[in-house]
Amino acid sequence: MVAKSEPVSERVRALIVQDGEFLLIHRVKGDLEYYVLPGGGKESNESIEEALYRECREELSVDVNIIHNSEPIDHDGERTYIFKCEILNGDDPVFGSGPEVSTDENQYNLVWRGCDDVKSLDIKPTASIPTILNLITH
Repeated sequence: MVAKSEPVSERVRALIVQDGEFLLIHRVKGDLEYYVLPGGGKESNESIEEALYRECREELSVDVNIIHNSEPIDHDGERTYIFKCEILNGDDPVFGSGPEVSTDENQYNLVWRGCDDVKSLDIKPTASIPTILNLITH
């Protein structure tokens, strides 16, 4: 029997739902095209909630309020926490100070997509799709 390895890093993702749509980062890397929820890695000196707040400020230039969180998702050596959030102060998300800088070979675009589109989009990691569907309905 092979022992299942523990995740080596923790990540946070923000599921921001507004007016029947949710916010994604549309990634184009060479021939690859896919979507991810905004977020990133947790630093060793912060809680998962603090990591989420920091990532939303860095990536989206917004502050958020957590509405609901999911059980962690373990995949490919990572543990991912997804939080359903709302944007505070009515600010529009724009790329902030994070490393998401588009080049010709590596593009990042913020897009709002209908909540009904979840199953038809190539969202990474794919292990997060059931959780996203569950959080959208709560």
